[in-house]
Amino acid sequence: MPNWVLSKINTSNEVINALKNDKGEIDFNTVLPRPAIFKEFGEFIPVILRSDLENLVKHLNAKDKENGLEPLSERLANTPADKLAEVEKQAREVIEREAAIIDKIDAKDLALQAYCKLITGSSDPLDWSTEHWGTKWNATEVIIDDKYLEMQTAWGFPFPVIYELSKKFPDETISVEYADEDLGYNCGSFAVKNGVIINDYLNTDNVEYEVSRRFACELWGFNPDDEEDDE
Repeated sequence: MPNWVLSKINTSNEVINALKNDKGEIDFNTVLPRPAIFKEFGEFIPVILRSDLENLVKHLNAKDKENGLEPLSERLANTPADKLAEVEKQAREVIEREAAIIDKIDAKDLALQAYCKLITGSSDPLDWSTEHWGTKWNATEVIIDDKYLEMQTAWGFPFPVIYELSKKFPDETISVEYADEDLGYNCGSFAVKNGVIINDYLNTDNVEYEVSRRFACELWGFNPDDEEDDE
């Protein structure tokens, strides 16, 4: 189970609404959408040996270089729309053929992750989300009120999402408080405007542990003195 990070955000309703998808749910894809290729993954992501994935990607890159080809991501980006499907199909066939040499049993899964790595830089949707959202999954435990959003995310606060969101509303200030359930670590309070932090009130790098612990306790609704007694 992950550590959950509680966030409390104060900003305009317009900014909060921009985080909602068509179902009215807070969805980071509205700000930083995952590449469509990740829709090919089912509910569970197959476990592939990292060494197999790295070896296959390295082999495919070397093969392209040997054949005088651009990296696959660039080739696809430069392919006319009417020819894209055929180029994608050919690329997938080559990758699947090479993957079968490394792992005949999990070749399809290995090929998909290698293809994703080559065109997005990430091998699977969770890998991509961690890098681009700052958290593995979308928000949960969401509470929305007037000019207020509360949510929880896995392992970290979604800094990239909030920074990008603030750029879409350059005149609005987004004020944030967040705290890991590991009280006293990975917590902070700041305000951002047009993608830039304008006030960094508190973070675990600029205050003593006891200050951040009490801040985290209060954000989660715990009595800091009671929590201290329990330690």
